[in-house]
Amino acid sequence: ACEHVESGLYGYNNTYVYADKIRILWHKTRIEMGVHIQVSGSACRILEELMPWKLFFDRIMSFDVWKVTRIDIAIDTYKRYFDIHMLKDKIKSGELVSKFKKSTFMEQLNISDGASESASLTFGSMASNMYIVFYDKLAERKNAGFDVDDKVNFWLRSELRFKSELAMELMKLIILNDYMIGDYVQQILYNYIDFKEPCNDSHKHRWVTCDWWLDFLGVVSKLSIAPKSQDSTIVRKRNYAEFYLSKLFAMVRITDSDFFDNLFRNGFKKIGKADLDIINAHFLATGHDIITSDQLKDIYDDIITDERYSYMANQKAKEIVKQIKAIGIGTEYETLV
Repeated sequence: ACEHVESGLYGYNNTYVYADKIRILWHKTRIEMGVHIQVSGSACRILEELMPWKLFFDRIMSFDVWKVTRIDIAIDTYKRYFDIHMLKDKIKSGELVSKFKKSTFMEQLNISDGASESASLTFGSMASNMYIVFYDKLAERKNAGFDVDDKVNFWLRSELRFKSELAMELMKLIILNDYMIGDYVQQILYNYIDFKEPCNDSHKHRWVTCDWWLDFLGVVSKLSIAPKSQDSTIVRKRNYAEFYLSKLFAMVRITDSDFFDNLFRNGFKKIGKADLDIINAHFLATGHDIITSDQLKDIYDDIITDERYSYMANQKAKEIVKQIKAIGIGTEYETLV
């Protein structure tokens, strides 16, 4: 059931709460604050029962203005590729290449016997746009009194928390890939954290990545989601064409009226998936809907059809002018062509 509460968070004063976990916040008078939707980790399972993720995001993006402020993604591992202490030892030995400058290790000890009951390793801070934490999920669940299947003897969780600009960049990546995250999260993790095997090379970046780290990630390439500049790639390409090529294009158009039609047809055939991603990134940055490869083909067909109609209309106009000239009415109608 959905409950209405006349209070809220983050400056909002009204909240709808669904199943005690999904919150929709708004302000009664300050319309400019918009609507804030908060879905916790456990609420994700509830949301999945209500609708597919694709439908949820489609509805969010149906609004003229939308913004994602935070996305948390968890990777649960039940196979022991490594443990928290092993990662700590690699860092203390200087065998890590990372975009982070510091990490924090925390451990819970049993006072009676000094045994380690749980541990966590964090990168970044809670205030930064990227925050990564590794922790013993099995110990956390047991310490909290939850029943865990006896067959589960290892459970490590890796959490990546994206905020502000990085959350928007990740959202764009999810949209461009039809809401399938796939291996992208592991590639992003690999880009931020890379455990190395030491060797005699003085440049640590050239050291070989540990096999157990690659096995855990299951990927071989890194992915950066650093925010792009305000100008999209399409804008830069267009500005380049206008500044450097406009005179050349004009000269070619004067000497060959069919050149640009042929140029468009030939160029269109060369557009691949990476090019379509650039086009869609521009559409997202400018508030437009993204397009699929099938829609791209429809655009091509529409343009070609318009060109044909334009050509037919132009030929018809020339024919009419010739007929007018033939009967001696005058030549003022030549401006039609």
